[in-house]
Amino acid sequence: MRRYFIAIYLFFNLICVGQEIKFPDTPIMTLKGDTTIYELTNSLAYNYFTQKFDSTFILVFEKKEYYQIAAINNVNHCGYFKIFYKNILLCQFEIRENKIAGIGTRFFILENKKIASHSMFKNNLLHGITIFYDNQGNIESIVKYKRGRYKQYIYHRLSINEKVLKYGNKKAHDPFLQVFRMSFN
Repeated sequence: MRRYFIAIYLFFNLICVGQEIKFPDTPIMTLKGDTTIYELTNSLAYNYFTQKFDSTFILVFEKKEYYQIAAINNVNHCGYFKIFYKNILLCQFEIRENKIAGIGTRFFILENKKIASHSMFKNNLLHGITIFYDNQGNIESIVKYKRGRYKQYIYHRLSINEKVLKYGNKKAHDPFLQVFRMSFN
């Protein structure tokens, strides 16, 4: 009977998390104390910055395998979600109430652990400010998002006045779309 209960609990937990934390396939689940660990290696990973399954976090001409891991405490439903490529951390996210919420961090690929951007998330969507850094760690720009949609630049290092800054406030100037379009197409 106990084994049956654990199987139902894990299945229910996977369905709840599967709807919130997105994996391209069914992850392997491991229960460690009060925490459920979800692990998957796949050629796709969900990109919460662009809101789609993506194989282009990095540009290489070999088969890509992304290692994805989420650890969620079963009591308070908080934890983390991380995506790696060849032991290089590409991005990490805070999980609150089984959803991506709080700070999400993207790292420069060739410079392991150097931060490329910090973003605020709410209900699995970009919500709040995102700070982009250059590879020296200087702030490149600050952008505002609301419910996953680009709203406006708040700061850009090349803006000499507010009029120039407002020019960038068009959907086509969404930095995440620009970053991924320039890097991967």
